[in-house]
Amino acid sequence: MLPSPSQSLPPGSFAKLAARLRGRDGRRLQLLLVLVFWAVLIAVLAQGMPQLDLRAILQGLRSHDARGIALVLLYTASSYTAAGCYDLLARRHAGSRLGAARTVAINLVAYAASLNIGAVLGGWGLRLRLYTRHGLKPAQVAQIIALAMLANWSGFLLLSGGLLLLAPVWGGAQTLARVGGAMLLLLLLLLFQGAGQRRRSLRLLRHGPQLRLPRFPGRRDALLLAMAATASWLCMACALRILLPADLQFAEVLKLLLISSIAALILRVPGGLGVMEGSFAYLLAGRYAPAGIIAAVLLFRALYHLLPLLLALPLYLTLELQSRPARGHEF
Repeated sequence: MLPSPSQSLPPGSFAKLAARLRGRDGRRLQLLLVLVFWAVLIAVLAQGMPQLDLRAILQGLRSHDARGIALVLLYTASSYTAAGCYDLLARRHAGSRLGAARTVAINLVAYAASLNIGAVLGGWGLRLRLYTRHGLKPAQVAQIIALAMLANWSGFLLLSGGLLLLAPVWGGAQTLARVGGAMLLLLLLLLFQGAGQRRRSLRLLRHGPQLRLPRFPGRRDALLLAMAATASWLCMACALRILLPADLQFAEVLKLLLISSIAALILRVPGGLGVMEGSFAYLLAGRYAPAGIIAAVLLFRALYHLLPLLLALPLYLTLELQSRPARGHEF
């Protein structure tokens, strides 16, 4: 008979493991994951190295016509517009009196920065900086950030769960994929069920510390946040679909985009640089030349990531010049 978990693990072992993963061991594990990822990527690219030269990539970049680029820019603008609704819907629940136009402007600057330099420094840091300089308290900014994260990952859960349930599965793991999709959608339903609840604190242990929970919106606003995030993800996939080979189905492009987003989150590479390119090149290596795939994803990065960041710079400077920081709340 196998021992039960309580018999085989000493008390507090999970807490000790969590503490180790947050410390030096966790950083070593993260570094190991990054090294393994790049080792796999280099091995895959080495197989197609004769095709992977600078001229092939430049040729792939030049192969897209002006109409296709215009459509990519249209989908990019639509995706950013949908993402701009996150803070707009969250400001009421945070008690913010900041105007809608300025709220959307701060959101767009933070979103463009988060895609290029990371969520913590770009998305969270810029929100904290700009919102506090425009009169909000740090607690209000934290509420907005929490709801924006809830929105983004609600859209991710909805699309990932739907794909696993309905779309064809690589490798034939049909049952496992369906179960995973159902679990993701169940998690999303639990989030909606918790929306609007008045309970503001949680005690994990009978005599443990009481954790204060963020104030989640009602179910209507939670649904609107999820719809905005879903629209943003879908527009992003549409933009990427235009640049990739024509015979790739939209569901497959969306699946690749979601996988690369998780890889970037796990590896914590600043701005996900190289992670999306590597993920697409690896997952499509047996069907398409790596040079063409990398060229398409690089062009997508330039149009969806870098161009909006360049446009956001003057908007950021304008927001800084217009701000009047509240005493004691400037960052």
